[in-house]
Amino acid sequence: MKMPLLGMPIFENPISKRTVGRAKQWLQECCNTHVLCNQGGKQGKMPTRLIDVGKRGEPEVPRLIETATAEHYDYIALSHCWGGHVALTTTPETFEQHKEAIPLEDFPLTFRDAVDFTRKMDMKYLWIDSLCIIQGDKSDWEREAAIMGEIFKNSTLTISTTTANNSTKGFLHPRTPRFQPIKVIHSKNTNPLFIRDILLRPWLKSWSQSVEGPDGPLSSRGWILQERLLPPRPLHFGHEQMFWECRTALILEGHPYNPVSLEDGGSSIQSRFIGRWRSIF
Repeated sequence: MKMPLLGMPIFENPISKRTVGRAKQWLQECCNTHVLCNQGGKQGKMPTRLIDVGKRGEPEVPRLIETATAEHYDYIALSHCWGGHVALTTTPETFEQHKEAIPLEDFPLTFRDAVDFTRKMDMKYLWIDSLCIIQGDKSDWEREAAIMGEIFKNSTLTISTTTANNSTKGFLHPRTPRFQPIKVIHSKNTNPLFIRDILLRPWLKSWSQSVEGPDGPLSSRGWILQERLLPPRPLHFGHEQMFWECRTALILEGHPYNPVSLEDGGSSIQSRFIGRWRSIF
């Protein structure tokens, strides 16, 4: 049994200002200071289409846009489970309609959560395969499938809907604690820069349990190999906390200053992930 751990508070609302603020901080630090994560910049082809989610606080309806050939876009890509059926797709019949508007109420919960989170991150564009690739159009699917790796590689951030096994489950669920943490006085310094709430509590579910284990059905998908290895910055949403993964760092929301051991991921996560798939194939 593991001893209690000093950690940071986990807020119940996964899309609260404080929770999203952490994701923004991780993203900013990675984009500005991680040399390895920014090598080469955005190269190769951009997605042919993106979803314009509008701006946070505005009643703008999402719509499908066609990207300009010479431009580079900052966008979030969604890594998700289809679960055998996706409730909303772009087809040859709905393509023109989706360029006008895709009513938010038509989005299945996982897609709606992705739109909400993209807006909260103050980003404008989102890529979802079933909406940005025309389903039922063989030539379009073949063309977009050929650049799928570049789409994830060129994303600014990739949302990994780790716990959702289909598009209706969503991933922004309340993180209700299984315990009552004890607040520990960290510092008597009145400077707000030095004051933090430090909590004494049992360990939260590990990376192995939440992302690669039984709580992470997304990792069982065949397509997930490229969606895990190619994006520079996957953000995984577990039942109890977020997990930030980039080529430089692995950060647990509840234990940001606690090093992740090699046994539980650490610097060997990608090699362990590749080894897992090699054992399957």
